[in-house]
Amino acid sequence: MKKILRLFSFFLLIFTLIKPLQAAFVEFPNKENSVRQKQTLTSYFNNISNFFSFVLALVFIFSLCGLILSGITFMMAGGNENNLDKARALLISSSVGLIISMVGYISLNLLKHFF
Repeated sequence: MKKILRLFSFFLLIFTLIKPLQAAFVEFPNKENSVRQKQTLTSYFNNISNFFSFVLALVFIFSLCGLILSGITFMMAGGNENNLDKARALLISSSVGLIISMVGYISLNLLKHFF
């Protein structure tokens, strides 16, 4: 129980520390040009980056669900090698998806911030 509580508080701390970092990337519209803004290269990039942010968020959610499902499969395997192999494969693919979505989201926001 202490291990679960320690793990939960670690993730809670990490997620609370990420929020100010995400707030640094918030863009406020220019009030002078907000009435009639032409479609420029920047607005196209913003539309594309918003789409990819949405896709990466979906990948992140699905990989978290895969991690949960692989944990449940590990617990329910009961020593069955076939189920353990399925759980390991699901754990590896979910972890890779989680890492790819995090790296993609960070790099996309860095590109959005600097360009």
